[in-house]
Amino acid sequence: VVFDVASGQRRLILDGPTVTARRTAAVSLLAARKLAAQPKGPLFIIGAGVQGSAHLHAFAQGLGTREVWINSRSASSAQHLVEQAQKLALEAYVADDLAKAVRHCPLIVTCTTAQAVVLSEAPRPDAFVCAVGAFTPEMVELAPELCHDLKARGKIVVDTEDAEHEAGDLLQAGLNVTAMPTLSTVIQQNWPRPAGPVLFKSCGWGGWDLAATRLALRQYLQQMAYGD
Repeated sequence: VVFDVASGQRRLILDGPTVTARRTAAVSLLAARKLAAQPKGPLFIIGAGVQGSAHLHAFAQGLGTREVWINSRSASSAQHLVEQAQKLALEAYVADDLAKAVRHCPLIVTCTTAQAVVLSEAPRPDAFVCAVGAFTPEMVELAPELCHDLKARGKIVVDTEDAEHEAGDLLQAGLNVTAMPTLSTVIQQNWPRPAGPVLFKSCGWGGWDLAATRLALRQYLQQMAYGD
């Protein structure tokens, strides 16, 4: 529920899960625009749930990605997301061979329930890996050796400073998260694209929910002004 901060008047009622899904994918999209060497893909998505769908739509619309590979523990979920991609006029495939998909795709997004490691294969030198699912110290999607490999060969960027006590993948790998740059730093300093593979670790931040609701309110007011 969105309230006016001065009057307390209710302005909007938004669906919370939709806000979370879209703002998470939007932040991943921003990171990919700034850090990905091959922003148009192909794209490999591990996890075919709500976040998998949100990232599919965000990367297709925001990066121009035209080819996507999907892996999921549920074959039916993977096929359903493939069909979503095909409706967007994308080439889409179910990826049963993770190693093959990792070699083929410069864009990788992991967005599972983060109950166990789902990615351990070392990616391409030009890869952009976006790890979304693990947002507590106990959760994990990436193998510790993969995190160390990405740090050694390329760069790790976190979404916010809160990652130092939330980024399960990195914490379980024993890495010093506090020393890692944030996405804000990348944008403010206008970083060139780092050499080697890039890992963007997303944990989520409440400020993005506020930003999303401000955008929704702005669009609502514009629609009211024009009578749409």
